Amino acid sequence: MSFFTLPNLSSHSVQPVDAPWSIESVRPAFATKDEFRLWCNAPTTSHAFLSAVEGVQPGLRVSELNPPARIHGLILDYDAVPGGPPEQLLLNNAPDGLRPAWVSRTFSGHCRVLYVFETAIPLFNSFDLTREFLKRAARELKLRKLLPGFEHETLLDPAKHYELGDNWTPVGDGSAIIPANELMSWVTEASRKHKWEKEGTAIPLDLVREEAAKRFPGKWPGGWELFDVGARGPRFWDDSASDPTATIVRETGVQFFSDGGGWMSWEAIFGTEFVRRWSADRKGNAIKDLWFDGKYYWRKDAYGLWHPATKEDIRLELFVDYRLSNKSSRAGVPTEIDEALRDLQRTKMVRKAMPFLYRPDGLHPYNGQRYLNTSTVRPIPPVDAAIDWGEGFPWLGQFLYTLFEPDDQLDYFMAWVKHFYMGAYMQDPRRGLALFIAGPPGAGKTVLNKAILGQLFGGRQDAGKYLIGKDQFNDALFGAAVWNVDDEIDTGNPHQRSVFTQMVKRIVANDSFVYRAMYTGGEDMEWLGRPIITMNDDPESLQILPEVERNILDKIMLLRTKQPDVEFWPSDAEIAAELPYFAAFLRDWTPPAHTLPPLNRRRFGVIPYHHADLLQSAVSTNATSSFEELVSLWREEWFGPGGPGESAQQWDGTPTALHQAINRNDSLRAILDTNFRSTTAIGIHLNKLLSRGTPYLQRLGHRRYAILRPGATVVAA
Repeated sequence: MSFFTLPNLSSHSVQPVDAPWSIESVRPAFATKDEFRLWCNAPTTSHAFLSAVEGVQPGLRVSELNPPARIHGLILDYDAVPGGPPEQLLLNNAPDGLRPAWVSRTFSGHCRVLYVFETAIPLFNSFDLTREFLKRAARELKLRKLLPGFEHETLLDPAKHYELGDNWTPVGDGSAIIPANELMSWVTEASRKHKWEKEGTAIPLDLVREEAAKRFPGKWPGGWELFDVGARGPRFWDDSASDPTATIVRETGVQFFSDGGGWMSWEAIFGTEFVRRWSADRKGNAIKDLWFDGKYYWRKDAYGLWHPATKEDIRLELFVDYRLSNKSSRAGVPTEIDEALRDLQRTKMVRKAMPFLYRPDGLHPYNGQRYLNTSTVRPIPPVDAAIDWGEGFPWLGQFLYTLFEPDDQLDYFMAWVKHFYMGAYMQDPRRGLALFIAGPPGAGKTVLNKAILGQLFGGRQDAGKYLIGKDQFNDALFGAAVWNVDDEIDTGNPHQRSVFTQMVKRIVANDSFVYRAMYTGGEDMEWLGRPIITMNDDPESLQILPEVERNILDKIMLLRTKQPDVEFWPSDAEIAAELPYFAAFLRDWTPPAHTLPPLNRRRFGVIPYHHADLLQSAVSTNATSSFEELVSLWREEWFGPGGPGESAQQWDGTPTALHQAINRNDSLRAILDTNFRSTTAIGIHLNKLLSRGTPYLQRLGHRRYAILRPGATVVAA
């Protein structure tokens, strides 16, 4: 039995004492309680301030850094003057066999009661467990009924030291002790309620068993497979231990009662390196599939799709799914979740999360930066078998075989699809041609675009508004490989048609674009999908065809269809069921030589086939072609009989001068003002006519051109 004394309340070193009631130290007289308190805390005071609680470091007072290890008794304050001799009241009110030993008087004249334990009781280095034990003791000892004014909150502070007091009086003969078996039952009950996860690192017991079997073979009764939470056994780490049931296994270590009792965390038993290695693996596993873009955390959902999450979302996930702690072991120490988030922000930071189509998802280096590829889009995988045409895809085979007019276009179409598909399937996407398909209404063009190609390549998006410059936010588009346009663009407007043409050229020629989501800045990213434009074959619908120039014809494929010879139109699901067989045919099929350009010119994979009728339609509906017709009419008038250039071999001048020359003709003025009012536009069309090789047009210099009379010999500038 020991109690512990401080010379003053500013001191940290304690001295053991067996009989505090026999200490000869007299408290001076003080006029006020404030003077008394100043004296208690003065470093020069040499007196006795008592505690019954022993810290992990025996020579130091209990504190946050020196938690309670054992308790030898109880010291209680009753903040009232009793109505009779306190020692007699205590004898009368205390339960039989559970009486205090001594009572003294405080500076205020109130009572202080002292209990002595038969043996020191282990507190397992835990403030929380100590408080649970003290609460249980207060109930069992009926402390509230002993004397008036019981200070329950003071009892629950295991770090408190009490001034020695005076007038020490025994209760009975002063020899009462609290039996060890009672005390052990109370601390065992407190242990059951205690949250042991706060006392150390909870390591999966299968790992603990494995490590224990290596270091302490044969030391657990019945074998280490019986080592589990709540199981009792010996102090297996101590060769001198003899009690076979002295320990109880907890989630974070072992609680033991023999040899004074105590607590051994897994770190104390197996060493810091074992716990550090496991903790690092645990936190590493928790964040290995998470990424941080500076604003959002990214992870996959149960379906394998990437989604952004807030910090609170991730904190909850780390707590619930990975059992990382959200509580600190002590003040100022980060929680496991805080440490995991710090590691995540340090090691899993990316510049941005964006969809890089047909690349492996996850970390994706691009342009010297780290990005998170959130795209999980993949083409329909092929069946693992050699497939003949139509085998496993009977409807699709018949549809494609009878779709094109003339039917030799099928080879070019299949070569185009194969080039696109194999790059996607091998996760090595390549540039390819924009595909234009024209045909009669109800011939399956939309089915081809959306249900067949859209599903084959993992998804599609309507790109009509984006391709005419009406929608700058394109994040949804860049998540799909097929950009479909289906009879939806009104390109009767020359400006819109020009924008559309330039966009198609840029999409095919480039492999990177500015990715722009709403409320975010733009970011350059790779996109190697395909625009697929379908239209009816009437003159009005064919105006969707781009302006035809030499530097766009190598970037587009123009195919014409007819009514296919099919008996029914299947659902999207029925088409999807045939696509794996079609994909297997594509995988093994070799395109005919006439569909492939020379090896040194395979920038876009296949020869850009142009159906003659569609090419002519593109030319005839071209604004530059309309301008050429206007110039032809003007030439006839200008160089004709009575015209200003009747005897001239050529007209020469700037676009502005040409505008003025055409404008003088009353019959042509309306056409000019309606369609070619801008002299800048006239200059653009003149340059396009030059690029076509127009025989009557020459460039004379900067912004100067010569237009020859019909039938005239070319005159050098």
